[in-house]
Amino acid sequence: MFELFESFKKYPGATIEESPLLSFTYSQFYDQICQVASGISDLNIPKKSVIVIYGIKSQLRSMILLCGSIKAGLIPFIVENGGMEKVKDLKFSTILTENTTTDCFESFSKSSFLSTYLLHYKICNTHFIGDENSLVIVSSSGTTAKIPKKILLGKSETMNNILSNVQALKLTSAEKTLIVLPVSYSYGLIAQFFSHLYVGANIVFATKNIGILQIPFLLNKHNITNIYLTPLLARLVVYYNLKCKPKANNLNFITIGGDKPYTSIIKKIVNLFNCNIYTTYGLAEAGPRVSTKSFKKEDENYMISIGTPNPNVDVQIKKTAKYDKIFNNSAIGILNIQSPSVFLGYIKGNKIQKPVSAKMIKTKDLGMKMDNGEIVLLGRSDQYFVSNGKPVWFYDLNEEIYESDNVIKVKIQKKTKMLIDVFYRGILEENNVVNSLQQKYGIENNKDYNIQFIKYDGNQYYK
Repeated sequence: MFELFESFKKYPGATIEESPLLSFTYSQFYDQICQVASGISDLNIPKKSVIVIYGIKSQLRSMILLCGSIKAGLIPFIVENGGMEKVKDLKFSTILTENTTTDCFESFSKSSFLSTYLLHYKICNTHFIGDENSLVIVSSSGTTAKIPKKILLGKSETMNNILSNVQALKLTSAEKTLIVLPVSYSYGLIAQFFSHLYVGANIVFATKNIGILQIPFLLNKHNITNIYLTPLLARLVVYYNLKCKPKANNLNFITIGGDKPYTSIIKKIVNLFNCNIYTTYGLAEAGPRVSTKSFKKEDENYMISIGTPNPNVDVQIKKTAKYDKIFNNSAIGILNIQSPSVFLGYIKGNKIQKPVSAKMIKTKDLGMKMDNGEIVLLGRSDQYFVSNGKPVWFYDLNEEIYESDNVIKVKIQKKTKMLIDVFYRGILEENNVVNSLQQKYGIENNKDYNIQFIKYDGNQYYK
């Protein structure tokens, strides 16, 4: 049995709930898991084949199905609605869904009901089959490829990351965490749900897709002690609460991870919730959490760095002549992560591409070591451009644009010209943004740059 599941017996009275209707004790939650596992096992689906959990509306029920699949000996992969394109390059045996239509499941030879869910499956010898250590599949963000990579995580490696995460954030059973992140996201699944499950904390799922609107209400209703956000989610939370005065709450901390945070949003979150902030660095292939930076609510100055590597993890800069020459700075180099939580490999079709090393990942992130020894994340190795003869990092450009309250997301691409898409809510003084970019970086709409302002529609709000 997966070691994490021992928490259900160790903390039987702790609770997992989804506001406002679903609520289970750990003991009841585990009973639900066992029922799912029993139903799957009765179908004789090949062990360690992949089961896609597709389009489940409830985050809590998705977790029951995921844990039940693990207990039944399968490898689960959660896919959001409208995401079947994400799995067309994966040889999986089973789809578990609430959808009773079979248009996209015609190739499956058998169907069966599992409680209120529908299982489509086939028995053949072309599936991907993992080994005994294979645990779960998560996907990459998909920002650099139309079809995200399928990242296979192992049991022992995931447990190492959970333990490291628990120690870095000092998590205990006294916590009550609010989950607004999608559980298809490794940051939400492993860093938040699994880590709190391990220590026997109480867990509350916000209603899917509208959870950020409910945060002020849920904080007080459930006496929440921590929340995990991405920078984009944090900006949306601030936007929806711009006119609200900070209210008393029981928050110990908020973590911001999944992408590089910005000083402006950290200050706004601190002002809104009056609590400590942890920013986190990592990637799914490494666990997903690698390091932690702490910001106290009374701090006046914020220096964004990757912080302190989590226990048993090390982050180093690999210097190269290439970047010495480009940036004229020998302190800049590629980040290498040494960790006991390295992924097992990328799955494509029914094959696995294993990492070069089982203990070290060479990232595509560039970092710079400061005089105090901290490492500042500059961005990906291609996320800069030259303006007036000097390199400008996308991050610095984003930081400038995010100073405007209603800016929700910035997307920058290097093509035949620099494309800068600014997504916003409400009203935005576009001229102010353009003028600040022109004055600071010499950027304006011309043959080299295209700045476009777009109303944000909220799709994929967590990325």
